[in-house]
Amino acid sequence: MATALSTGLFPAIDESLQFTRLHKIVCRLSPGSLGEQLQLDDTDIDVQDDLGRTPLSWAATLGDAEALALLREAGANIMIADRRGRQPIHCADAFGSFKMMGALLEAGADPNAGDIAGRTFLHIIAYWAEEEMLKALAEMDIGLVDPYAVDKYGHTAADWFENCYSERYEPGDAKGDRVREQFKKLMHIQRRRWAQSTGTANEHEFDYRSEEREGEYDNDDNGSEAEVVGGERDAEEEESFFDAQEIWES
Repeated sequence: MATALSTGLFPAIDESLQFTRLHKIVCRLSPGSLGEQLQLDDTDIDVQDDLGRTPLSWAATLGDAEALALLREAGANIMIADRRGRQPIHCADAFGSFKMMGALLEAGADPNAGDIAGRTFLHIIAYWAEEEMLKALAEMDIGLVDPYAVDKYGHTAADWFENCYSERYEPGDAKGDRVREQFKKLMHIQRRRWAQSTGTANEHEFDYRSEEREGEYDNDDNGSEAEVVGGERDAEEEESFFDAQEIWES
């Protein structure tokens, strides 16, 4: 497993991030047993570092299932957001750890929580759009997720998927076709669940196998085409929305 230090994503650990003993153990920056340290003193279990991250947030980021389980058993809060509004579910999501996402969701994490930019679990899923992740999540019970949630730019998860998909894949790319199909299946499931919960069923939008015109992704609940992200964007919006380097910056 990659440690926080080995990734080289940030310097000056102690001075800049104000890590506690638990933070250091989780990030493999200090020797010691996490379980023993929690038994010795768990008063710092939900203390946030200079980025606003708790030890559990770092466990989620690093994909450390054992540390996550120990912290949860000791009573760690899974909903504490960092300075950018990112809860542990966002941290696991941003680094593509679908096993960690599943563990957090099973423990009660809110998949509809938004970060400071209003991006939810589903927005980040759409950004990364990894085939294996999408397939696994489609088979998980991730709870009731709002598939129509918009970020502060007014973009849905489907908008983000279409934008990122067009940048990564050429027309006819076999892997791209598989990724698109998996994303459509995931959205199909979530939209059906949302409709059943809210009583706003639209059977046409559930047919994720239907042919789509180029540049369009899906239909909204009114039957009109969802607007694809495109055109000019301001500098802030243009930034990669979960760039790995950005994750670590204060």
